[in-house]
Formats: sequence, structure tokens, C-alpha cells
Amino acid sequence: METNLLLCETTFPPGVYSYPFTFNLPNLLPSSMDEMYGSIRYSVKAIIDKPWAIDYECKKIFKVMSYKDLTTIDNITKPAEFSVEKRPFSLLDDSKPIKITVNLPISGYVPSQMISFSAKIKNDSDVDVAEVRFKLAQGFVFHVKENIASIDSLVGQEYAIVNSGVPSKSEKSWDLELRIPHNMFNGNLNFSNFIDTVWELRGEVCLPFPYKNFKITVPFYLGDVPLPGTSIF
Repeated sequence: METNLLLCETTFPPGVYSYPFTFNLPNLLPSSMDEMYGSIRYSVKAIIDKPWAIDYECKKIFKVMSYKDLTTIDNITKPAEFSVEKRPFSLLDDSKPIKITVNLPISGYVPSQMISFSAKIKNDSDVDVAEVRFKLAQGFVFHVKENIASIDSLVGQEYAIVNSGVPSKSEKSWDLELRIPHNMFNGNLNFSNFIDTVWELRGEVCLPFPYKNFKITVPFYLGDVPLPGTSIF
């Protein structure tokens, strides 16, 4: 967008001059962000056009904060369930699976809000589960032609559930809470064709050596206004 404040030749005696101006920004702007593989930046630039001489330019950066309206997302107020299972390797017979299930009451939150969720481990295998851990993370996915790159922008502290070991042929469940970091990015990038935002609750099921741990990823949304009937505190 561009505007001309003066459309004539003008001589400026020494002094300070002010020329107020306004721009109406489009409604569908993605939020400002700046990361390793890409950024969204906005600036305003003023130019003094001097014929037959070098122009004077002044450029200032400003931020645009565009937020996601959580109430417009389908099924965001409905409970969500996610499950992952793994069969520990066994040379002697077919191992039964270890299954983790995570349930969210809703899928939309705001920074500093508490996420309440339940987790359940059903261990039908012959391997004991040593521990279960959870953390919150926010990242970006960058799309450039056929290439995709993902990074974590903010990862919250990881918490291990107390007494979360699950012996073989047994199951356990927990009701848990994690607070979303107050500085977690909650801008709206729906109007960007190259950058997506992800918010995730990440769980890890820890197994004894030589077995490998396995993970579960539970997506959620972050906005700026809590969903009706919910509170930050």
C-alpha cells in the first residue's frame, strides 16, 4: 500500500515538519513471527523523493497480532481421544502391545491456562513400563516448494508422573494438569501459505533397556480468549 502526502515540488526551510497519515490494514493478515527458517514481518517506509538526487528513506518495523477465534473451530468444545500402541520386540513369541490413551475435555486454550487431561496405560506385554512423561510444545512448519521443515519454538518443562511405572499385564490411569506457558505464541497464521503453527501435548512412555521408548502427540489450538465456560485460573 502506498500514499503520496505531497504531490508538488516543495522547499523546506530548516525546522520540524509533521504529516499525519493512516492505513487501514487488511483483515486477513497473518501474525508477525520470526524464526530460523522463515519470518512474517511488517514495516512502514517513508521516502522523500528528490529529483536528480539521492532520496531520503526511513523504515520502521511494526508488529501485527492476529488471533485465532477458537469458537469458529469445528468440534473444539468436544472431548478428544488419542491412542498409540507399541509391541516390544521379542525373539521367542509375538509380544502383546503397550497402549497409551490420552483424553482432552476440549481442544482450545489460551496462554497461562491449565490443560486438564487424563492418561491411561494398558500394558498387555511382558515388559514393565518404567515411567510416563508429558510436556507442552509449540512449533512451526515451513513449506517451500516440495520441502518441509519443522522446528520447536517453545518447549515447556517436562514432567514425569509420580509412581507411573506400569507392570506387565496391568493398567493404570491418571488425571493430570499442565499449565500452558504464558509466552507461548498464539498468533493466527491461517492466512499464510508457507508457515503453519502447531501446538502439542507430548507424552513419552519410557521402557527399560534394551527397549525403545515410544511417544504420543496430542494436538490442540491456542487463541487469545478462553472458550465459553472455561477460565485461565
